[in-house]
Amino acid sequence: ILTYHHIADDEPGYPYDPGVADATPTQFRRQMELLARYGTPIGIDELVRALDGAPLPKNPVMVTFDDGYRSCHDIALPILRAVGMRATFFVPTTYINERRLYWWERIAYVLSQARTAAVTLTYPRPIEIVRADPRAHRQLTDIIKSTPGLDIERFLDEVNAAFGVEWSRELEVAHAEGIVMTWDHLRALTRAGMDVESHT
Repeated sequence: ILTYHHIADDEPGYPYDPGVADATPTQFRRQMELLARYGTPIGIDELVRALDGAPLPKNPVMVTFDDGYRSCHDIALPILRAVGMRATFFVPTTYINERRLYWWERIAYVLSQARTAAVTLTYPRPIEIVRADPRAHRQLTDIIKSTPGLDIERFLDEVNAAFGVEWSRELEVAHAEGIVMTWDHLRALTRAGMDVESHT
């Protein structure tokens, strides 16, 4: 099983999290060509049957995508179709329904646009964040991942305000339009023979 999230070139000035991209389009095409040549693609249905004892084909390979990035439709899908690979896409439907920007991308965006070099956050605990510190993004994402009961919106709003970066629902929707798939994109994946599953 090969798991991807986002396919993108490394572009200077990219305002979101460059660490989310697992491959460039060129790398992804080369990887899929190799898989198609030496492996037998399977989908979620065949995997579930195998867990119940059904045989798998020779050299089974499963390609999955997490999180519902728009590059899954715009970049990955044409490559998958061209080389004859099947993939399973696990998508968090709340982000698609509500046109939300992923919280880790919002943190990356704030750090890329920050007007203040260093801030001290107070919620959920006092912590100093230095924008230029390579650990800054990890420090902020770790707070979300390791704080039970955290009010994520309150935390993100404080990060935005502390770094002096404007934010609103309208701005968030505009960001989501550029990076998060829509239901039309998901329907296109399904029509192309891909599997679409829920991801929390």
